[in-house]
Amino acid sequence: MPSLYEPPTEDETLLGVATDPDFYDLGHEISLIGHGRGREDARFGWDLGCLLMDIGGRVYGSRSKCCRVHRKNPDLYNRLRHAVTRMTGADLLPDRPPSEDQVRQWRQQWVPSTHFRDHGPDPHPNLGTVQHRARQLAFARARLLGNLPDNNPRDFANPDPRNIVSADGTWLSPFSSARTWTDERSGTTYVFNTKAKTAETARIPDVVRKITKHGNSYMGICHVTLLTRTPYGRVILGVDRALGWETLGTLGLLEDFIGIAGETVHMLCHDMGFRDWPIDWLMAEHGVPVISTAIPEHEIPAEETEARLDIRKVLRESGLPGLKNVGRDSDPVSALVQERLNARGDLEAFAAATRQGVPTGLGLPLGTSQYLSSRGNLTRVDSAAHEYGEVSHPGPDGEPCGHLLYVDDGALWEVRVSGGAHIKAQRAISERSTRTKHPDTGDWAMVTTHRLLCEDARQPFEFDTIWEPVPHRGKRTEHTKKPRTSLEKALHAMQPLARCDRGFGDIYGLRNDTESWFSWLKARMRRGETAASLHADHQLLDVLYAGLITNALALRQYRLSNPEASQDSRLAPTAPGAGPATAPGTIRAAIVELFAR
Repeated sequence: MPSLYEPPTEDETLLGVATDPDFYDLGHEISLIGHGRGREDARFGWDLGCLLMDIGGRVYGSRSKCCRVHRKNPDLYNRLRHAVTRMTGADLLPDRPPSEDQVRQWRQQWVPSTHFRDHGPDPHPNLGTVQHRARQLAFARARLLGNLPDNNPRDFANPDPRNIVSADGTWLSPFSSARTWTDERSGTTYVFNTKAKTAETARIPDVVRKITKHGNSYMGICHVTLLTRTPYGRVILGVDRALGWETLGTLGLLEDFIGIAGETVHMLCHDMGFRDWPIDWLMAEHGVPVISTAIPEHEIPAEETEARLDIRKVLRESGLPGLKNVGRDSDPVSALVQERLNARGDLEAFAAATRQGVPTGLGLPLGTSQYLSSRGNLTRVDSAAHEYGEVSHPGPDGEPCGHLLYVDDGALWEVRVSGGAHIKAQRAISERSTRTKHPDTGDWAMVTTHRLLCEDARQPFEFDTIWEPVPHRGKRTEHTKKPRTSLEKALHAMQPLARCDRGFGDIYGLRNDTESWFSWLKARMRRGETAASLHADHQLLDVLYAGLITNALALRQYRLSNPEASQDSRLAPTAPGAGPATAPGTIRAAIVELFAR
């Protein structure tokens, strides 16, 4: 058997797909809606063979390589045939693997490449149906591997990672940079960036988007992914594309998945790009808050900007070779700026306090926050602060004792005024946080219980905050739009588990899985970040295939880690006249044998 800790080879990966019950479920769905056949048809095996080679394109890097490898190596293809036979009870795959042209034609039949041009931005109905079915199967896979359990206590201040889903988006560059231009005076159409002589023969993408984000330019199509991390690896819960605002693509994907998973989704982990009204809508409509880093007041802190200018000037005047025209954002300047920030912030003492659980930002003025980065450096943020107001409790003498509170970078702080400055004196600890339904509107609200230590009374006291999000989808009209009060801004920005808290890194770090998966995905595309297919629907299908491969690898790891574990209760499909499907225990024995060969 292969090692539990070594990554599978390309051949083992495709074999893992062939031994995944979900492969047969989706194969039946595609055969039925795309070709009018289904598992009861004698040609179902041909559909499985084409689907297996099509998915293999994302394993071997290209569809042509996958088909070529299996045509030149009959023993390798026979292993796949043997796996399918043991899973289904019938010899379904064709004697020879389909060629690249045959697989391309098979794909074109059930997902026509002209759909986007003729019918608009939504995926082809066949592809939409398969997407939804893949999300249902992914939900079952996540539960099989221990995530998204039912009846798990819902506490936003101490969330269970198993009930958290992560999402993000990535851009795939266009398959081709070919384009056309028509001279309005003569009516002549010219083609550029291609060897094709005419526009009809040029391979021109049907959609290319261009945006600038955080100072970086992106071109192509943005694809969004929803996933969860299980003990056996990632499970891709769904993929989609975002042709406009990335947040809307993520929201649509998440809402469809919540319709499948129900109350098992407790929180969404996303970067600060998920913002504005979708945060309110997601909480009010579904009771699902977002854990993220807060949006800063300024993207680059004033202190860092000043340091970069000073250090750049020193380097330019140093006379050292290569530094005469050094830029503000160059590597030498960035390294020296980080060194200065670490020294000014006493990095060693700060890191020690962080490890002890001291909330970062204690003693700093409002609007200034600092954190320990994943690389062990000091990070300063010009954070956004909003006044919450004053909370009071009976003091030692029976009189009300007040405490002034602000929300700074998502965290609730007691603030004291000293020398005209507002200093963060104490973090209001989130003891517990849950949701409740408004009795009249039926919208969800978040209720968080905080704990503060009163120095005068020398004892802690608790108080509640209630965030009632605005349940409005889309931009508000002039009739419903009104400025938020300072209290509303504070409640909207407040997070029960904020960036300054000790447990934030472990939970927010879950979104690193999406970045890691995108790197894995792009390594299996045509040229790094370049899409493997020309047309928009086919690009989305490639990303969907990558998700299926990931889920098959998680199941493979589960099987290798649990030799005695039985398979999930969903049985593989049965071929016509082949008798009953193979029992789960027999499937397990067959898989062990296949991996051992």
